[in-house]
Amino acid sequence: MSAFALVASLSGLVPNAAQACWEQAGNQYRIAPQLLYAIAQAESSLNPRAVGRNPGGSHDIGLMQVNSGHLPTLAKFGIRERDLFDPCTNIRVGAWILAQSFAKHGASWEGVGAYNAGCSALRGAACREARSRYAWRVYNKLTGHAKATGRGRHAGRAGAPVAPQHPIIIAARVAP
Repeated sequence: MSAFALVASLSGLVPNAAQACWEQAGNQYRIAPQLLYAIAQAESSLNPRAVGRNPGGSHDIGLMQVNSGHLPTLAKFGIRERDLFDPCTNIRVGAWILAQSFAKHGASWEGVGAYNAGCSALRGAACREARSRYAWRVYNKLTGHAKATGRGRHAGRAGAPVAPQHPIIIAARVAP
């Protein structure tokens, strides 16, 4: 059992059937499963039934908090809103969205930040700050830094986090 699968099984927050989904989605989109897991921690605290309401009227669904704005595109692939409450489907769709973000913004913390902050309402510095804040949240989940230090940011550092010790593999595949 990989260290990642062990962490997922010990967490008790995600059903056992979903454990293989992190690896499968990571392999399909060439994204480290640990990064997908960290995003789900940041997005939903690993709650597959999470629903987040947004000020603009959209809502976010499931583990990876897939935004309802993706529903028309997902419908073309036979994926309905209720399907996003299935952990494996949600993880796979989240990986697809992240792969699209990487294709647009590069395999970078900017690409991770864009997963959460599409910046349709934010521009310039406000957009960069929102993406940076989110990238730090994910980085801290990925590395456990926030737990160890009690802080969400590294003291005296601005901008995106440095790459973790183990490289993150990303993808160019963007179809669900």
